[in-house]
Amino acid sequence: MTIRILKQLSPTFTLDIDLETQSDCPLGILGVSGAGKSMTLKCIAGLETPDEGFIELDGTVLFDSNRRINLKPQERRAGYLFQHYALFPHMTLLENLTVVLTSSQYEKNECAYHWIDKFGLAGLEHRFPRKLSGGQQQRAALARIFLSNPRAMLLDEPFSALDADLCEYMRIEIAGLINGMMAENFQNTILVTHSRDDVFALCQDLAIMDSGRVIARGKPETVFNNPGTVQAARLTGCKNISSIKHINDFEFEALDWGTHLRVIKPLARETTHIAIRAHHLEAGFGRDFNEIPIVEKQRSTTAFETTVLVSNIHYREGIIWWKLPRTEQLTIPATLYFPPEQLMPLKNA
Repeated sequence: MTIRILKQLSPTFTLDIDLETQSDCPLGILGVSGAGKSMTLKCIAGLETPDEGFIELDGTVLFDSNRRINLKPQERRAGYLFQHYALFPHMTLLENLTVVLTSSQYEKNECAYHWIDKFGLAGLEHRFPRKLSGGQQQRAALARIFLSNPRAMLLDEPFSALDADLCEYMRIEIAGLINGMMAENFQNTILVTHSRDDVFALCQDLAIMDSGRVIARGKPETVFNNPGTVQAARLTGCKNISSIKHINDFEFEALDWGTHLRVIKPLARETTHIAIRAHHLEAGFGRDFNEIPIVEKQRSTTAFETTVLVSNIHYREGIIWWKLPRTEQLTIPATLYFPPEQLMPLKNA
């Protein structure tokens, strides 16, 4: 799929997207609310019209401002899963599925029951949406998409309406469905989300969006390990980011943490910041480099993890996040170690 579009959304916000996707590699678009993720999907689906640009899917041009091509949504065959599923409240589950078909009623029902069984909805076909759980509504909406024989599946924050336990279950279920559909030559999938867990569960390709533009692109593991810019690092959930002052190719001052650190690969001169993920920090053991004396500021504990906020004992303004598995009694060490191989160089772009 090729997406090159411009759309002025406000005097200060322009959607400016240039993406090429691989048909057999689900793409995740990660970003905060208001980044332009959902608008991008709506432009692909034909629910919104770009000011200019070009969209092509499997050899079919969906939109071309130069040639004045703008296919209607039903002509694009892009199955769109809305955040709240958009089931018709006055229709039963079965009616919600068959409404997208144009064959005889017998053929409609036969096709619908195939997907009802495939999505584990047998016995629910005569229930109205209000009588279905969140997970059942989601599966019904997905079944309706597949019944429409789409060329692309566009998932817009598919888990935002689900509670935590159901969200985790549905990630696994949808991952299996996507893989199964790909095996049957159903391919193009784009997932819009603000959740890093969604990306890793469902996607092999990742684009990070900020303020209407793609600022990082690649395999999820690659982008998370080397986000490249300060904003991309923040959007991947990195809490520990410091501006730096270069000392030499391998050493620098982390100005926000008040400490001298070293890396294992030469720093590019355009590097303006350094980052490290909270779970990569380690308790210090008297090494002669990359350890700083710390004082605890605050901590919080979940069922399986403890987050401790600390600062350099000699420079208490800079906060450092440290995450580690929960233990019965956690004693804060005298020093904290910054493994040099885990330090990520960033540009302030």
